[in-house]
Amino acid sequence: MPFGGRLQTARRIGWTVVADVVLIFTASRIWASADAAMIQNLVTVVFVLMIGAADVAWEMLVEVSREHPA
Repeated sequence: MPFGGRLQTARRIGWTVVADVVLIFTASRIWASADAAMIQNLVTVVFVLMIGAADVAWEMLVEVSREHPA
C-alpha cells in the first residue's frame, strides 16, 4: 500500500477517533459529576463525525470523477 493510501486511511480513522475521545470524555464527566451540562459536548461529537463523513464523501466524489472524464 503506498504512503498516500495509508494517509487516507489514517485520516478516515482519525475523525472517528477524535469523536470517540470526546464522547468518552463527556460520558466520564457525566458519570463522575452527574452534571448534564456536559451533554453540550455531544454537539462537538456530531460535528466531528459529520466532518469525517463529508471528508470521505468528497474523497469518493473525486475518485469517481477521475474514472469518468467529462
